[in-house]
Amino acid sequence: METKVCNVCQKNLPIEDFHFESKKTGKRKNKCKFCQAEYAKQYKERNPDGLREKWRLASNKYATYDKRRNKTLRQYGMDESDYNRMFDEQQGKCRICSREFTLVVDHCHASGQIRGLLCNMCNTALGLLQDNIQVIEHAVQYLKMALDGQVTETLS
Repeated sequence: METKVCNVCQKNLPIEDFHFESKKTGKRKNKCKFCQAEYAKQYKERNPDGLREKWRLASNKYATYDKRRNKTLRQYGMDESDYNRMFDEQQGKCRICSREFTLVVDHCHASGQIRGLLCNMCNTALGLLQDNIQVIEHAVQYLKMALDGQVTETLS
C-alpha cells in the first residue's frame, strides 16, 4: 500500500487520504484530506463573507474580461457597473434559487427587457420552458404530485 506524509500533520497516511492535484499525472496534493477540511473550516470561520466575495470577484472577472459576457452586456445596453449594481442588490445570489454561482443576465425573449441575474441552471431552465408561465405551473403541479406519489394523474 502506497503512503505519503502530510506537510501539515506530518502523518504517514495512505495515498487515498490525499486529494488529486492532477488526475492526468496521478499526482496528489501535499496536504491530507483531514488537514484540508480543517483548514477550510477555519477559513470559513475567519471569513464569513469570504465565499460571497469569492463569487463576486469571479463574477466581476467574468463580466470584465470575458468577451462573450461583455458582448451580452452591450447587447442589453448594460456595462460592468450595471451588472455590479444588480449583483449587489441580489447579494450575489440567483434570483430564483438563491445559490451563489456566477450569475448571468436574464431577459425576456419577447420584449428583451432585463429581469435580473440568474445562475446558469435557472436561466437555462426558463429558456427551455420558453418563459411559458402555464408550462412552469404545470411543472410545479407535476412535481407536487410526484412528491405525493400521484404522477399518473392528468393535468388540466
